[in-house]
Amino acid sequence: MKLKIVLISIIITCLYSCSDDDYTATSKIEYEEGEEFLTGDLGVNSTSNNAFGFEISGLSFVEQAEFATGNSLFNQTWVSSPASTTGRDGLGPTFNARACATCHFKDGRGKAFVNGEDSSGFLMRISMPGQDSNGDALPVLGYGTQLQDRANNGIPFEAKVNVTYEVINGEYADGTSYQLQKPIYSFSQEAFGSLSGVLMSPRVAQQTIGLGLISALPDEEITKFVDEADSDNDGISGRANYVYNYDINERDLGKYGWKANAPTLKQQVAAALHGDMA
Repeated sequence: MKLKIVLISIIITCLYSCSDDDYTATSKIEYEEGEEFLTGDLGVNSTSNNAFGFEISGLSFVEQAEFATGNSLFNQTWVSSPASTTGRDGLGPTFNARACATCHFKDGRGKAFVNGEDSSGFLMRISMPGQDSNGDALPVLGYGTQLQDRANNGIPFEAKVNVTYEVINGEYADGTSYQLQKPIYSFSQEAFGSLSGVLMSPRVAQQTIGLGLISALPDEEITKFVDEADSDNDGISGRANYVYNYDINERDLGKYGWKANAPTLKQQVAAALHGDMA
């Protein structure tokens, strides 16, 4: 029951929590006409650096209390066990971050990985070729499906991520030149066996605002845009991603994450807690 309450509280908070870390302020706000009203009356009129951190309007007293609880859990720093506190222990033994808000700064996105810096808001998913019986990624022996580059005292971290860049020069049709950097990732200091040959998928933490609104959408509102063969010739071959739902023990429509690989907010949050901090 305690875990259920924690998960529900964090799910509610995923829309709106905030952090007090440093940020780069800007006074230039740009958006397309009508974009500010995408959520109708549920939106918040704010252009501050805390704009992602508000609850929606119209919440009941009980819902406001749930939001406050989840907001606290999202921002609190977790510690290793055993500890004097029993409400926020259980960090590690290996992990990526000590708090949800570390990666989702002010409910915003993370940043690309830079050599020599902590991977704040960046992580590396890993797997072996193929799929398991549920259609999920095959874990790497000794590592699982997510590389954890930090660890509790006295515990070895799993490995470190390194990045170099291949410079790509090109030219637009009008003659304007451009230069791109293609990241090339590698591993070092592997603690539990070689990671040579594993599949890599670098991820930068997403904004968490709006996830509850996605949850409120009927599946039909998403699947009606499926057009794998691009029959309408708009250049978009959209397809739905079906993943395993562990609550109902069958495949379900994926909605959350960079690759829509989680069917529910509960499963998305549980996977993040397990993958990032435990």
